[in-house]
Amino acid sequence: MAHPLVQRLFDAFRRISSRTRTILLLSFAVSIFVFFLATLHLFNFLLLEDRVQSRSIGYMRHFVGGDNFDKKLKIILIREKQNAGAAPWGDIDKKHREFFGNVVKAMTQGGAKVLAFDIAFEDGSDFDKDFGNAIAAAEKKKLKVIVGIDGYSNGKTDPEIPADLQQPRWGTILVGGYQGDDAPIGTLKLADLDPTGSSTGGPAVIPSLALRVVMEAQDPPLVADFDQSQRNLVLYSGGQSSKPKSIPLERQRNLLVDQVSRGELDRATVDAQTLFNEFKNQTALDKYKDAIVLIGYEIGDSHEVLSGGNRLGVELHATAISNMLNNIFIYKLPPIYNYLVILFMSLLGALLYTPIGKWADFKVPIPIPWTDLKIPVPLGLIILAVIYLIFAFMVYKLTKVYLDVCYHLAALVFSYAALWFVLNKWFPDEEPEWGLE
Repeated sequence: MAHPLVQRLFDAFRRISSRTRTILLLSFAVSIFVFFLATLHLFNFLLLEDRVQSRSIGYMRHFVGGDNFDKKLKIILIREKQNAGAAPWGDIDKKHREFFGNVVKAMTQGGAKVLAFDIAFEDGSDFDKDFGNAIAAAEKKKLKVIVGIDGYSNGKTDPEIPADLQQPRWGTILVGGYQGDDAPIGTLKLADLDPTGSSTGGPAVIPSLALRVVMEAQDPPLVADFDQSQRNLVLYSGGQSSKPKSIPLERQRNLLVDQVSRGELDRATVDAQTLFNEFKNQTALDKYKDAIVLIGYEIGDSHEVLSGGNRLGVELHATAISNMLNNIFIYKLPPIYNYLVILFMSLLGALLYTPIGKWADFKVPIPIPWTDLKIPVPLGLIILAVIYLIFAFMVYKLTKVYLDVCYHLAALVFSYAALWFVLNKWFPDEEPEWGLE
């Protein structure tokens, strides 16, 4: 026998008018359909979902205000065009490793904490022995040097790091978003799961360059692992008193990057020629005390970002590092709460077919881009969408939680459109009303 409360609800549902019952059932069905779309990210055809997400976050960030780029981060940039000096320029060249060895020595002298190369060193060179000796000497002075790799599998890095570099730490640098290397970037892959880690003695988590920097910036270094749901990456130390750092993941492997302004990145950037001129100037090198320094190339490494504009690969790594060091994360709602918002938006769409929504039935002609057509949109639908966006902005401002704008607004529109079709087909002559039959 059914619970008395359930029985009363069922009896009440049976007594309401067929039109009202249709509105409620169809709204519920639309919410399930939109939640299914959201779960599978089916709106991401042609990057629609990612673009809406990144642009929304960009606008919200301006609304919140302020830049949060870590002041200890420095970017050394090898420019595309020739300098008026002896510093390297242009594309990757093995001859540049002589300069890189001197960079390691300078950062050791300046007291930097971490030096990371957004560069994969393939094959050996005549300069590797001196480069490796500089790395070994830096380690003794507690400067941690990290080099880039393209990938890691079966216990081996790709490419294999030259032996003369004396086995430096490494992190993956091919970490563009889940849409591929050529697509605009809104996220960075933080880590991969290494299924062979336990058997080969390698890492259970294959860290990106950005993640490795954050791990090595602590003393002792942090250890990374995925939580059971793989919705978060957990960083923890062997110390008993340390509190684990939880990093929210987008689609299990990626960090939703909170981009900083071009001005902040430019202020953190030092040209290779400028650093070259500072090699023998201890006063100039003092600015690198306890700094986290990244070095990369300008040529061939510019990527479009979904929030607008372009960023160099080394700048994307630096931004992700800054986000993680300062716990500046963009959170997403857990699935159950996301569904509840979708259901609520579906019911709001249905509200326009009730006596409450009758006052907002006025149609506003909205032009369709690239055509001469206009579509009549109810004023109530526009008002509800604007109220929702204001609410989403406030939630982001107060909690850094990004509501799934694309699918929430879709639930509102789909619910209204589905009800328009069904009610005009089945109840064409009935006035909006609530009540019992």
